[in-house]
Amino acid sequence: MMNQKEDKYPEIIALKRFCKEKNCFTKQADSSYNIHPYLTPILLFIGNEEVLIQVQDEYEDLFKDNVLLNVILCLQELELVEDSTDYLNWLQLQSIEKSTESLRLYYQNMVKTVSKLRVQFPNNRITAFIPDLDYQLNSNSMYYLRKK
Repeated sequence: MMNQKEDKYPEIIALKRFCKEKNCFTKQADSSYNIHPYLTPILLFIGNEEVLIQVQDEYEDLFKDNVLLNVILCLQELELVEDSTDYLNWLQLQSIEKSTESLRLYYQNMVKTVSKLRVQFPNNRITAFIPDLDYQLNSNSMYYLRKK
């Protein structure tokens, strides 16, 4: 059952519905999967798919023990891969200055993964459901989720 504050944010309702319908959740991955100091490896489960995602958690949302926040972070990373024009553009979007073979292989794998995961999303387009500006400014639905 949704509370009145959640009813105010249709994006939270849509995200919860997606997570329930697709059995979407996250789990911290073993530190052996670390490929860069800025990135935290997280396992994202969507339906029957299990995806290792390197999450950039600049606001330390992963430590808030909030399943929806963790899912949002993973979905944002998928969006970032989908929106990037190529590997070098993705590095720039991530603010990563030095390329490594591990990062390059990760990006190549994620391009294939994103293509495969699109069918799980409305309109076959990866979405984190929460507007990026709300995330960056900690406003509206993101403010609500972070304070929850």
